[in-house]
Amino acid sequence: MRRIWSRPDTRKALLQRLSEKGCGAQQLGEIKNLIDAEESDIFDALAYVAFTRAPMTRVERAETGKNRMAGEYEEKLRTFLDFVLARYVSEGVEEMEQEKLGALIALK
Repeated sequence: MRRIWSRPDTRKALLQRLSEKGCGAQQLGEIKNLIDAEESDIFDALAYVAFTRAPMTRVERAETGKNRMAGEYEEKLRTFLDFVLARYVSEGVEEMEQEKLGALIALK
């Protein structure tokens, strides 16, 4: 599931298939509320339902990503990645859609 979720195109296809089966954004949001994961990503709600995996908040997930990247990239790229992660924390995974990444680059 992580491999599917990590790519914007396959994530979008998964969400589209779920929506076609009657589990759209509203239902996924209700699942997040039911499992007390309002500050988590939809991925966490799906992982909880599929694997009983405890959800992480977007802040926790972004910090984990920052820790993994520490020292791997030059400062300019780390600054941009920090900016993208901050947008993810405030706006959610929808900010990571391919259609929006170009706008994020221009915004930064």
